[in-house]
Amino acid sequence: MGRPEPSDLNTDPPAPRLDPPAPRLDPPAPRLDPVPGHDPTTDNDGVGNCNEDEGEGGGGYVASLDLGTTTMRCLVYNRRAEVVGRAQEKINLLYLETGWVEMEPEEVWHNFVNVIRAALSNAKLSAKDIRCLGVSTQRASFITWNKNTDKPLHNFITWKDVRSDTLVKQWNRSFTMKLIRFGSSILYKILRSKRFLAGSVLKLMNIQVNMRLKWVLENNTEAARLAREGLLMFGTLDTWIIHKLSKGKIHATDYSNASGTALYDPFIEDWNGPFLRVFGIPRSIFPELRPSVGNWGSCSAELFGAEIPITAVVSDQGASLFGSFGFERGDVKITLGTGAFMDVNTGSQPHASVKGIYPVHGWKDSQGLVHMAEASSNDNGTVIEWGQTMGLYEHASETSDLAMSATGDNSVYFIPAFQGIQAPLNDARASAGILGLSATTGRPQLVRAMLESLAFRVHQMYSAMRAEADYDLLNISKHKPLRVDGGVAQNDFLLQTIATLIGRPVERPRSTDVTALGTAFLAGMGAGVWESRDELLPLYTVDRVFEPDMDHQPQLLRQMKEWERALERFTKWHGEGSSSSTSNANANTKGSQTTASHPTNQPVIQSTNNSPTQPVNQPTSHPTNHPVIQPVIQPTNQSSNQPTTHPPNQPTNHSPNQPVNQPTNQSSNQQLIQPTTHPTNHPVNHPVIQPTTQPLTQPPSKSPSVVLRLRT
Repeated sequence: MGRPEPSDLNTDPPAPRLDPPAPRLDPPAPRLDPVPGHDPTTDNDGVGNCNEDEGEGGGGYVASLDLGTTTMRCLVYNRRAEVVGRAQEKINLLYLETGWVEMEPEEVWHNFVNVIRAALSNAKLSAKDIRCLGVSTQRASFITWNKNTDKPLHNFITWKDVRSDTLVKQWNRSFTMKLIRFGSSILYKILRSKRFLAGSVLKLMNIQVNMRLKWVLENNTEAARLAREGLLMFGTLDTWIIHKLSKGKIHATDYSNASGTALYDPFIEDWNGPFLRVFGIPRSIFPELRPSVGNWGSCSAELFGAEIPITAVVSDQGASLFGSFGFERGDVKITLGTGAFMDVNTGSQPHASVKGIYPVHGWKDSQGLVHMAEASSNDNGTVIEWGQTMGLYEHASETSDLAMSATGDNSVYFIPAFQGIQAPLNDARASAGILGLSATTGRPQLVRAMLESLAFRVHQMYSAMRAEADYDLLNISKHKPLRVDGGVAQNDFLLQTIATLIGRPVERPRSTDVTALGTAFLAGMGAGVWESRDELLPLYTVDRVFEPDMDHQPQLLRQMKEWERALERFTKWHGEGSSSSTSNANANTKGSQTTASHPTNQPVIQSTNNSPTQPVNQPTSHPTNHPVIQPVIQPTNQSSNQPTTHPPNQPTNHSPNQPVNQPTNQSSNQQLIQPTTHPTNHPVNHPVIQPTTQPLTQPPSKSPSVVLRLRT
């Protein structure tokens, strides 16, 4: 589960010189809403009257809680898998130091309680009507706490956190990791075990728990002391919630959440003892491993008015595959959310990859443990949010129509690499950017380029999957539909582009909340609401099938080749001492408590005539005939050197009479490009260019293209 990285260091990494303060955030405990009662007079917000369902009384409903990166939602389902109640809470991410991305544990807990109460109220139900609860969570976000007092030692450190970046780089270049990779390659040649094939290309990443946990043990003296004394407890989000609900009686996680930590070995289905010893992490801190479906305790009556049994705990991506009805080997689903995830059901065998496609677990129930091969792209929904923040559109729902309205040839290429590029390129130093801007480029062309880039990344992941899949799995998979889910899956233009590129139909279910649906199915099967997977099959409903346009496919594939050429210019952009993730993290305002970050500096656009002596990806030393162009694309009343303060995951509230983009003070020898979204004397979809007062030494031979490197 990793990738090779050349290195010239031959020593183990020294202890990192990191000694930041260990902040404790202790806000006043949010007030819990009152326990909802059964009130038939309450407005049901358009949700059907669940009390009219035949046979639903006496505990026939299933509650499903989905704790994602940006939202926590609870949905209540009846036996026909219809949503009868729902509620949602925004997740508040904390940026207390550069590179840190955290969640406050007590806030997570209170949101957990309140969102379930709100969903019950919305469904006009009480807790006694709920047969069971299922819980799915984001993977690789963790916390540690004192075994005796149950007091957390720090906030949740999320999967987006990059505080351990120095450790990751040191260990990847270390003699120890070289020895592990070399030894694994030898053992693979001898034993032909896929476990050693994975070890031969092992590479640590910021998204994994291992180095972030090691950072905690090296920088939090209380955690280190408790670990030595056997009093430290570790848990991902699911572990901590179950521990709280059981009042400290249960310290456990399911196999799917454990497999996302990179401290677990999917080939032996247990915590990776040798790696724990190498990293100096005691085995005693880890939770018990349990099947996803089973007895996970219950929510107490004091929380909801009656006990609610918890019968399933599962990771978000495993639940998503189950909710996509991906029960069989070879089934494929694509989640298009904050990130993009492609998961293939590999049955009872884990997948070994040399291209960054990693083996994880989907779920474990009475029929056994299901393995998945997973490829991911960290920047998917973040690209949509970036365009919204830049004022290209007010709502994400506008993007499909905007892209379809674009005219002219597709000569603009967007690189979605705010956090580097993942499988199959695996370049953490890649930069986001735009190549090919011209004077006639408008909002439709930019939005089309953004959406096409997301489709190109999906095609890259799909091609890597096909290249590594064994013949039997490949033969099974090619006859199955590609099923999509997630908020970005509502975009028709994107799904049609994916279908045409891959050459296979893409199915969008009627409800794209398939993570919550899969969690509900697993919990319901654990409680006897549904007896088997066969009973679930008739419940699958399709909203739309996107058939590939094979006449358009050759042109789209040629365009993707050009996009890949553009991508090459943005790879290895950040130096060895930094990466896209750390560079973007530096843009966060220290101590801020928003849901994401905004750029603090305007990106630089480099105009180029494709001169062989002037590489397009050099950010400085521009000749006079290659003007530097700085875009003025900002939220209202924001200067170019000030960070934004509103949550970037939400659209900026602009007055209809107030221009979205404000000009900044630039030197007179620079050009300004200012896309306009308000009435001017120029076409709305064309950028306004203020020509430089310093003439060029020689005019360009043709209209210059433009390179834009971006930071979130």
